[in-house]
Amino acid sequence: MRRSIRITILGEYALWLALAVFFYAYSFEFAAPDSAEIVTPEVWPRAFAILVAVVATLHVAEQLSSGEALPDDKPRFSIRGILGFLKVVAAPLAYAWLLPKVGFYVATPLFLLAQLFALGERRPLYLFGTAAGVLVLVSLVFTTVFYVALPVGNWPGFS
Repeated sequence: MRRSIRITILGEYALWLALAVFFYAYSFEFAAPDSAEIVTPEVWPRAFAILVAVVATLHVAEQLSSGEALPDDKPRFSIRGILGFLKVVAAPLAYAWLLPKVGFYVATPLFLLAQLFALGERRPLYLFGTAAGVLVLVSLVFTTVFYVALPVGNWPGFS
């Protein structure tokens, strides 16, 4: 494996680990002292951070052990690839911004449609079927199993 490819893989791994450390460190903001709950609010961000670190470690181990390098004539980065990456990153950020404003029931299907479209799905039946199915499943789980109200939004017309 070429040295530049190995540096790129390890650099990407370092970014994922930095993201995991950020989530783990930020989870202390959710810590509730003397909480009577079995599962306290900081558990979920910490579980996510640990999951990100584990998956990143497994991914980098698989990449380094395969020993496959990119062909010399194929560029590692392209404008199209960077734009695709930005679309995939922009959808969750837009979702996080939009969720408290328009609520779960409007923001979630829009997010799912945007994410699926950014990942390359173009078949309308799969796009809308997946978005509707995930929305129904998540709504049922949170409202019937966890007894948690989902956010409805605070913009006029959405509250």
